[in-house]
Amino acid sequence: MGDTHAENTPEYSENIIPHLTSADLTLRGVGYSSTMNIPLLNITIMFFLATAVTDGEDQPHKKPWERHAAAKIKFQLDDIRPDGLRGPADGLVSVSYEFCVRADDRFYQEVRRIDPSVQIHPNSSGRIACPKGQALCIGQTNQPHWRDVLRRLSSLSYISEIRECFFE
Repeated sequence: MGDTHAENTPEYSENIIPHLTSADLTLRGVGYSSTMNIPLLNITIMFFLATAVTDGEDQPHKKPWERHAAAKIKFQLDDIRPDGLRGPADGLVSVSYEFCVRADDRFYQEVRRIDPSVQIHPNSSGRIACPKGQALCIGQTNQPHWRDVLRRLSSLSYISEIRECFFE
């Protein structure tokens, strides 16, 4: 047998894991021996990595719906600590945020299940300017898993944006 790959191929029962050498890619253990040029393999891998990265713009690890939901949050989260507070050590404060939902008890219940801190004001538009037929909702970050709360709120189709709330 002149084929060196065929002579070195173990039986199926011995090894079923593909082996990669510096010169070629040989599939062993499945009763089949084949050689593939490594540069071709590298090009294929680079193509798949490039398409995965460019799909996500600046957030390649997130799915499209996650990027859309994150884009609804219109204030900076990076300076908020894990406990939901921000500011200097001697002046830490919670961050309040506001959003609008349809003025309907079903929507209020869903939002309250996600965010127990939320206060709902059906007759107020807030700085976010909730339109007629919508209620102003105000939540705050000083609660467990506040990032997850904001992520879940922003993924709701009927919430168009979440802004930081400034009480004036």
